[in-house]
Amino acid sequence: MLYFSITNVLFLSKIKPDRNYENITSLYSCANYIKSYLLPFADVVYFQEYEFEGKTYKNVIAFYGLENSKRLIIGNTTTTTTRKNPTR
Repeated sequence: MLYFSITNVLFLSKIKPDRNYENITSLYSCANYIKSYLLPFADVVYFQEYEFEGKTYKNVIAFYGLENSKRLIIGNTTTTTTRKNPTR
């Protein structure tokens, strides 16, 4: 069974510096952790890389039960902020 435990959440929440566009190495650490966690459970796991303003970002893509025709798509964001007003 695949689930994220409190251990996973604590690890990801303690990555420093904060995970945001200014700290791409933290984003990579998070993506690498998630990919390695999913590998034993998924049929296929890979990074979908994309560039924005000269930086390369990664989405983690995983496929489960490729023999089935139905799909479940799950997504989340890995960014965090310590700003009091993150919209600025």
